[in-house]
Amino acid sequence: MPLLTMVVVLIVVGFAMYAVNYHVPLEPKIKQILNGVVTMAVVIWVLQVFGFWGFLVAITVRGHR
Repeated sequence: MPLLTMVVVLIVVGFAMYAVNYHVPLEPKIKQILNGVVTMAVVIWVLQVFGFWGFLVAITVRGHR
């Protein structure tokens, strides 16, 4: 994915979150949950774009016996 496309998507998501936070009347708790979910989704998307998500998912932790 071209870097310009990624930057445009991040700007659009940021503007949408700004609009929701300042112009849509929601309870603060709902806005906080929405911000967290969108932030996690964007972080996962960026990790997938750069190819780090598969690496992170493949990491396993072995327990001691």
